[in-house]
Amino acid sequence: MKMMKKLIILIGFLLVLAGFVSAEDIFDCQIIDESGDYTLRRDINTDESRCIEIQTSDVFLNCGGHSIHSNSERLAGILARDPNYNMLANIRIQGCSISGWNNGIKFDEVEDSTISHSSFF
Repeated sequence: MKMMKKLIILIGFLLVLAGFVSAEDIFDCQIIDESGDYTLRRDINTDESRCIEIQTSDVFLNCGGHSIHSNSERLAGILARDPNYNMLANIRIQGCSISGWNNGIKFDEVEDSTISHSSFF
């Protein structure tokens, strides 16, 4: 009985601890090559050909209403594409304001993914 109680306490502790795992913060253009949650923490103005490149499945990117702006109409503000052209899946992007790009968000060989609450101009 004591062992079962200790196990229940341990499981509860792990569940509480899991709730405190936070998203990785993004402040500048970058490549995302690890699954996980990411949060844009500031507006980005850039001359890069792409700003955020997602190269793996199972990524949640929350822009939190921040903007990704191109100063020179480049390829894509956010590009989701595996460098080896394998299929990616479960990419969720929300709350982005994308401007000045040829393609605001471009999915290349991506399935079962969503873009929500975002604007493009």
